[in-house]
Amino acid sequence: MSTLDQIASIQISLASSGLSQVGFGVPLILGYTPTWIERSRTYTDIDGVAADFATTAVEYRAALVLFGQNPRPEKVVIGRGSNKPTQRYRVYVSSVANSKRYAVSVNGTEYAITSDGTATNDEIVAALEAAIDPACTAGGATASVVGAVGSQYLEIVGNAAGNWISISVGDIAYLKLVQDHADPGIAADLDAIRLENDDWYGVHTSFNSSAMVLACAAWVEANKKLYIVEVCDSDCATVSESIATDILKQLKNAAYFRTGAIYHGSPIVFADAGWLGRCLPLAPGSETWAFKTLAGVPVSTLTDTHKTNSANKYGNYYSTVAGRNVVLGHNNGGVVSGNEFIDTIRFRDWLQIRMQERLVALFTGTDEKTPYTDAGIARVEGQVRAQLQDGVDVGGLSLPFTVTVPKAASANPTDRANRILRNVKFTAPLAGAIQKIFIVGTLTV
Repeated sequence: MSTLDQIASIQISLASSGLSQVGFGVPLILGYTPTWIERSRTYTDIDGVAADFATTAVEYRAALVLFGQNPRPEKVVIGRGSNKPTQRYRVYVSSVANSKRYAVSVNGTEYAITSDGTATNDEIVAALEAAIDPACTAGGATASVVGAVGSQYLEIVGNAAGNWISISVGDIAYLKLVQDHADPGIAADLDAIRLENDDWYGVHTSFNSSAMVLACAAWVEANKKLYIVEVCDSDCATVSESIATDILKQLKNAAYFRTGAIYHGSPIVFADAGWLGRCLPLAPGSETWAFKTLAGVPVSTLTDTHKTNSANKYGNYYSTVAGRNVVLGHNNGGVVSGNEFIDTIRFRDWLQIRMQERLVALFTGTDEKTPYTDAGIARVEGQVRAQLQDGVDVGGLSLPFTVTVPKAASANPTDRANRILRNVKFTAPLAGAIQKIFIVGTLTV
């Protein structure tokens, strides 16, 4: 139990279906490059990151996107994981077609082949392997053809050093991408990083197989952080809810309220880092996470069916509307896998911590005690009301709110003897936001 919880225990429930003051605006990049012996370092600009990491390092690439947003985070924490994952991608031919262009990108560079007039699954896979093998080798990975004759697929495996590699496919109607590697112990890494430095809130990961995403989502759920993750598996967009194996469906089934997933077919663009960097600088309660334009992030080419498939699994995506590139998704976007708005979850966390901080300050800010009298209880009530009003002022709550406190004379004698005050309660309506409009008009002559 944290120190704040020991003094002021607060539970805030949503009636709808210890961080520092700056913590809610700080993202964490979880990386594995052994640049320094500490488990974390804090950076205020990309130049500082460049001093510690090569520009090809995944930590630098993610930080570049984070710091490239407007507004941008004032600082970014990079955490060092001790267990290096070995990436494994699988590329399947989902539709065999004659004279069709099939393309796979390695670290952002596209390699394409065109099938002949009598195309087969195995011919396409073999041609792709020949085309991308040199690039994979240069990027610290190996590409090989695996599987039974007639149903072979391409497997790209990173090296043992854990160097990050990005794989994407050109047309997800014809090629299917799966990122499939084991979780090397992400929970233990995050525990160690948090023990050294807990001044961060949003988590970014770059090794996003289903196993690692689910492990991080579970950790975040238990530790009151926020996880924004880019998922690139083709099933997220190409299959309906009936397929239980894709990562969006798994996150939805787990009903994670602290994980917001955004589908993008290209890991190298770091759409999740851009989304974190764009939204975390905004005051909790003042923002929505929908309709945000992400600097330096191209849209993912999606059909209406792809968008619907992602949204039905409470996923988000990056698309173009009325000439603007924006984040959309279920209920027009900005939702977590548990079908709640990200801004609501973040505001609830902010309100809880800030109220705890106020009440702790009531006890520690003066040598004068808070007496177990109606006057002392009124001081507690005043701090609760003040924080709720702050919530109204930032736009997270609306009026009116109510606060009820007990009379000192009604306190349980045991609680009174142990200096415990119970039954302080409040009700406050969320301000919410408008993300969809229905208008009925009539034109007359």
